[in-house]
This record gives sequence, C-alpha cells and structure tokens, in this order.
Amino acid sequence: MTVSQYSHPKQTDTSKIGLLGLLGLRDRALFLSSTTFQYHRQFRDELCAINLQRCTWLLRCMAGLLVAQAPVLWLLQPQVWYIAGVLTLAAGMGGLSWLSPQMLLRYRQPLGKSWVGITALLWLLGSTCSAHVWFSGWLADTPAGSVWVALSLLVLVLGHLLLGVVLLLPPTTLLVLHAVHYALLAGSYKAFAWLTGYSVGLLQGVGVLYGVVIALASIGLGTLVWHMALQLLNTRHMLHKAQDDVQVRQRELERLTRHDALTGVYNRAALHELCRQELARARRQMSHTSLLLIDLDHFKHINDTWGHPAGDAVLKHVASLISRTVRTTDLVARLGGEEFVVLAPATVGQAAYILGEKLRQRVQASPVVWNDETIHVTMSIGLAECKPASGADFAALYATADAALYQAKAQGRNRLVCTPTISASLSEH
Repeated sequence: MTVSQYSHPKQTDTSKIGLLGLLGLRDRALFLSSTTFQYHRQFRDELCAINLQRCTWLLRCMAGLLVAQAPVLWLLQPQVWYIAGVLTLAAGMGGLSWLSPQMLLRYRQPLGKSWVGITALLWLLGSTCSAHVWFSGWLADTPAGSVWVALSLLVLVLGHLLLGVVLLLPPTTLLVLHAVHYALLAGSYKAFAWLTGYSVGLLQGVGVLYGVVIALASIGLGTLVWHMALQLLNTRHMLHKAQDDVQVRQRELERLTRHDALTGVYNRAALHELCRQELARARRQMSHTSLLLIDLDHFKHINDTWGHPAGDAVLKHVASLISRTVRTTDLVARLGGEEFVVLAPATVGQAAYILGEKLRQRVQASPVVWNDETIHVTMSIGLAECKPASGADFAALYATADAALYQAKAQGRNRLVCTPTISASLSEH
C-alpha cells in the first residue's frame, strides 16, 4: 500500500466530521427557529399587548418630532405642499395615539394586530420624512451640505433601528414592513422629482443604501430583540407556573398536615389547635361550647369479620355522614382509630344533646354495603359542655366527655350520655 492510500481514509473522516458539524448546526438553527416561532404563537396576545402599549408612545414621539422639524423645513426648503404633508402625517399620528390600543386588544384582537402594523409603517414613513427634512438642507445649497446629508442618513438609520428594538415583531413581519416602505419610498422619489424638478440620482442611491444595509440591520436587530423577548416571556411563564405548582403543593401539604388522610376531616393535631382557639374566643365572648366524643361500637368486630378495607369504608361513611349533618361552624375531627370529635361553638348542652342524638340515629339508620353484605353501624357518644365562667381548657373538656363516653359503653352502647349538669337541664325542660 502507498502513503496516499493510508491518508485517504483520514481525509474522508475529516470531511465526514465537517459535514456532520454543518448538519448539526443546521439542525440546531432549525430547532431554535421552530421553538422561537412556537413561543411566538404561544405568547402572541402578550406580545400584541406590549406592542400596543408601545405604539402609543412611538406615534406621539414621531408626531412631536415632525412638528418640531416643520419650521426647519420651511427655512431650508419652503415648499408648502411638502410641509403640509409632514404636518398632516404628524396630526394623523397624534390623533391615532390618543385612541386606546388596550380597548382594541380587549374587544378586537385582529384590529389590535393591524394597529401594530399600521404604527410600524407610520413610524417608517415618519422617520423617512424626518430624514428628508435634513436632506433638504443639502438641496437648498447650504454651506454645510455634507453635514445635512450625514444628519439625514443618521436620522434614517436610527429611526429604522429603533423600530426593530421597540416593537417586538417577528422577522417575517419586519421584512414585509420594510418591503412595503421601500416601495412607497421609491414612489415618493419620483413624485418628489416631478414636483420639484430636482434630480433623483442621489435620492435613489440613499434608497438603495436603505434597502440593502439599513433594512437588513433593522431586521437583524429586531429579530434578536424579538427572540430575547420571547425567551424572557417563556422564562416568566415557566416561573409563574412553577410558583403556582409550589402554591398547590403547599396547600396540599397543609391539608395533609391538618386533615386525616382517610376520612378528610381534621386530625388530632389540628383539633387541639382549633379547640384552643375556639375556647379562647368563647371566653372573650362569654359563650358556651359543647364537645361530642364519638366512638363506633364493636369496630374491631367489623375489621375481624369483613376485613380492614371494610373498616376503612365504614370510617369514611361515618365521617361523611357527620360532616353533612353538623353545621358549617362545627369542627369535625378524627382522633384515631374509630374515635371522632365534634366541637360545637356557641352551643349549650341541650342543643348539643339534640345534635348528638340526631347523629346517632342517622348513623344507625345508614348501614354500609360492602361486597353485597350489609354492615350495621352504631356509636356511643359522650357529651360535655364548657360554660363561660368555668375557664376549662381542651384537656379538661375532653376528659369530661371521655368519662361520659365510658358510661355510655358501660350502659350497653348505642346511646348518648352527658354530664350531670346537662342531664339536669334536660330534665327541667
């Protein structure tokens, strides 16, 4: 084998690497382009709202600039028709700027998008008009003619570059706007030459310079700003979405820390905190508070006979039935196992007794159906009342209700037993 035969595979590998690199750059460019236009479709309404807000200031700035340049134009090139055209364009911009783009966006979205396009075209025409004012200094044979030409080109360049920076428009829209403006500009050259008799050679040269250099610079800069704005909008959208997810998770975590996972009612920790707050409020307002301590009868027998899933179904059924029966101001909690608590604020013992009997009877009349079998459920209830002057805390109230519950079980279950004070008041009524 010769040396060239050994080097040929290396050259081939180098060519392949270069080709793969170019293909990778092409795929990357296509991916970025498709992603950017996807963001544009996603945030179209937000971009339109931003552009509409900026359109008002663009129109006002250009209208003020044209009005300020009118005296300069009269001194340099006293053509009534041209000054009238400049002032008419300024008046139109000023009038349009006082309309509310936000209203157009809110009620007529397509009209709002057209508004942005009209504003961009008017800005291009206004900046060209402003450049012609300075260009008229050269036509008027002033001593510093080159300065006037330089100023006209500077105004033209800055005006069109600002369009790409201020308005967030995609490159296709910028290309169409510049093409339409270039066509109008070419027509204005011929009209200017016909009305004034000046040669349009230099004007056409400026037009070519605009069409090739300034338009490309404006489109390139505008595309860059548009792409960066879309990236920022997407980042903001992702941040808001992440914040919403965090808030949802926080609410879910708070719910899990305060509610029983099986039944959905408050758990023991939340009950202690809420009862402490409610008893403190009751002492301030001098109101009664009642507590119902509930225990399901023979719940171990249900678990042993039908299984723990059936026991869970019974617990969820009873918790749902209690929550639907009590008032919205009452607190329902599961202490653990088959024990539930109902705290009734601003409720005297007699009213709490009626509520407890209502709960007991409803549970007894609502058996649970499990695998085509009926599970009858009863419960025992102990009732205690906290009077305003007693100053008892939750532990004392719970101990009193627990003692009453113990008596209810000892008397045969499926009954409500209250403290002697409540029993005495019930016998009186």
